[in-house]
Amino acid sequence: MVKLKRGPVSARNPARLDNLLQVYPNPGSGQVQIHMPETFQGIVFIYDNSGKKLVQNRLDNGHADIDVGSFSPGLYIIQVITVNGVAVEKLIVR
Repeated sequence: MVKLKRGPVSARNPARLDNLLQVYPNPGSGQVQIHMPETFQGIVFIYDNSGKKLVQNRLDNGHADIDVGSFSPGLYIIQVITVNGVAVEKLIVR
């Protein structure tokens, strides 16, 4: 027989790296560049204002280029997930 202890379950909270994320041009209308420290590898996500994932792209050597030329004007959220933590930034598309 296996007895399980009841109690709170916790997950490791990733470090917030928002201050290391640079997105430009912002506002943008075509190619947008995403930069973090050059040693960072990870995944870039872009979500619309309803939370729908529109883009999933690699962050290589702290850099990613994303074409937002087909996006409707509005506010989008960029999320970058790395082994070092998570960064979030708003993107305005014109």
